[in-house]
Amino acid sequence: MLIRISQIISVITVFQLLLFSVFLFSVKRKKPSHHILITFLIVNALFILNFLIPNLQQFFNISLIHFRYIGFSFGFLFGPTLFFFTKSLIYKEFKFNNKDAIHLIPFIIYSVIMIFAFHIHSEEVKTEMLKNHNVMPPIVWNIIIPFFHLLILYYMVASIRLISFYGNELKKVHSSIETINLSWLQLILYAFILMWIIDVSHFILGRLIEMPGILSSTMTFVSLTINFVFAFILVLKALKHPELFFEIEQKQEKIKYGKSQLTKEESEVYLKKLLSYMKTEKPFLTPSLTIGMIAEKISVSSKILSQVINENLHQNFFDFVNSYRIEEAKEILTEPGNKKTILEILYEVGFNSKSVFNTAFKNHTGITPTQYKRQLQKAILSNKVA
Repeated sequence: MLIRISQIISVITVFQLLLFSVFLFSVKRKKPSHHILITFLIVNALFILNFLIPNLQQFFNISLIHFRYIGFSFGFLFGPTLFFFTKSLIYKEFKFNNKDAIHLIPFIIYSVIMIFAFHIHSEEVKTEMLKNHNVMPPIVWNIIIPFFHLLILYYMVASIRLISFYGNELKKVHSSIETINLSWLQLILYAFILMWIIDVSHFILGRLIEMPGILSSTMTFVSLTINFVFAFILVLKALKHPELFFEIEQKQEKIKYGKSQLTKEESEVYLKKLLSYMKTEKPFLTPSLTIGMIAEKISVSSKILSQVINENLHQNFFDFVNSYRIEEAKEILTEPGNKKTILEILYEVGFNSKSVFNTAFKNHTGITPTQYKRQLQKAILSNKVA
């Protein structure tokens, strides 16, 4: 039963991936991220199709033996395409260069091996090879499969690290990042790592023990379901929420304050101007506040202002602004007769998300907003009793 369901899920997933690929291909003015996403979707579809070939042969009563192992070769592009898709979403100036061709080497090597080991033979020879399980010596498969899994893990981890860097870069220039971060893509990557763990466990157990059919079928079913669900989310996000794909300049990664000409005296002057502006104008109440908006008001470059905040206050812009929002929230909470809810207060002081507000509040005070409010209420009651 699980095998049949897994086959149905596989067919739906392939259809979904190819359908979205065609849709994206028809979009005018495609960005690099669109081209890479199309490639990723097709690669994923071909990889899944590789495991459906025996079922398709039986269902349509045709020979598809010449297509065996072709889809698996595209699995070596699974990690690179997802990594470059992540990179293309982050960097505004992203484009491929000659060095990126190195990521094609595993795909090319495996394809060449399979051409000489399998594809150049006649249908009769191929049939005999598959029947006797001697397409390649077991020792070769025991090298290729682990390498294949390690390659995918490498690119998944590299993509997650890239997103983490991106998040830190956002915090240098934005006070609210809920609508422009790539946490959704990070979640998808973690899900694919979970799928990777299941596939690797399946492979290892299959080599160590004689697995019960139900266990093997269940692991296959779970792996395919994860692929189906999160590939769908990836495509949905890409199509419905392009505003999430905020890009940063690629050259920002190389910026170092050590080369700055800013003197200590100048830094202190800019810091005073900044703190005065924050106190009198309260720009932090604007949810979409960026470092550029403040830099323009106090007549300094964004880069210099970022350096001033980082070196003098040991904070990034995100934490700096949120510290003011938290202090403002605390003042509102301590107002006599205040009956505002936590949700009302967080929006009033410039936050867009309750979870971000709670995290920032706890980081600055050590307790949650609700706990802080209860402590205030207890203090007021204690004063009345006294």
